[in-house]
Amino acid sequence: MFSIQIKEYGKSYQKTVIILGGWKTTQLQLWILGQLLSSYHFKTIIFTWDADILTSDPELSLERFTQVKNRVIATITTLPQSQQKHVSLFGISQGTIIAAMITQDIKGIEKIILNLSGSDLAEIIWSWDKSIKGFKKQMLRKGVTLPKLKKIWSPLSPLNNLKDSGVKDILLYMAVHDELIPYNLQEDLLKGLQANNISVEALVNERHSHLKSAIVNLLRFPVYINFLRRPSNVRHPKKLK
Repeated sequence: MFSIQIKEYGKSYQKTVIILGGWKTTQLQLWILGQLLSSYHFKTIIFTWDADILTSDPELSLERFTQVKNRVIATITTLPQSQQKHVSLFGISQGTIIAAMITQDIKGIEKIILNLSGSDLAEIIWSWDKSIKGFKKQMLRKGVTLPKLKKIWSPLSPLNNLKDSGVKDILLYMAVHDELIPYNLQEDLLKGLQANNISVEALVNERHSHLKSAIVNLLRFPVYINFLRRPSNVRHPKKLK
């Protein structure tokens, strides 16, 4: 049975950050992040989930992504009213999909951090067959083509969800040598957000792969701590050496 894991840190703080883990990420792996954000006076709620959220059955995958999204929304709506006004989302890789989905149901999200994301999940999946061996072949055998997958997974598209989200500020981490999320799809997301007058600070890693980039981004905590604490501003792409 598909399951979702939740852990809270810093329960008394007014500002809340929802962490949405990446594929196969565990609560133990994100424990230090929860402690760190709590030490900066952020109430932190970490969500992780089973690895089989992504399956070769597009409808089942959509159902499971939606299940996580609804669980997060239910958690946010149970916060005191004063805390609901100050909620930010921090998505890590696969978690960025859910972060973007949430903005369609909750329009008061203050800030979003996207630690490696792309414009369209269907396009991302169609570009690789690495993490899950034979994944795309399984879909093709079921008659799932890219156009069909894009239609089914339209509710999972980060760009579709974020471009009219009303989010005030977005921190977008990008990686030129990301082998799982093609860089052109990362650029499409950035350009699409900017075209909709969304304030985006884009940080570009030119050295590391997907996993290493995601870890490096988490280790450089002053960047996202400062982003979460400061007023909204328009930022331009930067290169991370």
